[in-house]
Order: sequence, then C-alpha cells, then structure tokens
Amino acid sequence: MVRRELAPLFRILGLVDVVEADDGVSASMAVQELLSSGEVAVILVQKSLLRASRLPAEVYSSTYPVVVEIPDEPGDLEVEPRDYYRDLVRKFVGYEIHLG
Repeated sequence: MVRRELAPLFRILGLVDVVEADDGVSASMAVQELLSSGEVAVILVQKSLLRASRLPAEVYSSTYPVVVEIPDEPGDLEVEPRDYYRDLVRKFVGYEIHLG
C-alpha cells in the first residue's frame, strides 16, 4: 500500500496488487480489508501511511500476514540499511542475523 505517486514504481517492480492510499484513514481501512481477506501473506506499507493510520496492536504482533514498513521519509532513510533489515528480521523471525 503506497501513496498514489509511488504506485507506478511498485507495479514496474512486479507487484501485482498495488493498493493506493491518500491518507492514514484510507490506509487503515485498506489494511483491515486485506487482513480480513485471508488471502494475503505480506503487506508492504509506506511507513508514513502507517504512522498516520490507527491500526489495532495485533496487526504489528501477528505472524501472518506480515506487515512490512517501507521507509519513505528522509529521517527513516538515515538509518543504515544493514541495521534496518537486521531489525526487521529480528522482529519477524525472532533471531538476530549478522551480514558479512
């Protein structure tokens, strides 16, 4: 789920079902719909949309489907990519991995 201006990029990258959201409210409704469908394993969402939405806590703690935040603001992009992905893996797998 991305803002309208990033949707073409995600389609070019090969993602089939790209949901566009203009704000946190529409993002929240779309995530709830995807969660209730039971047919989605991974939901990619722009981090700024997640910050603006009001999702229940179980969305972040459930193991299926996985909600992955895509960093999209300058402050988010200042984090070292290695640290970002290590924390992401630790969150969903429960183990810390070291990349060479």
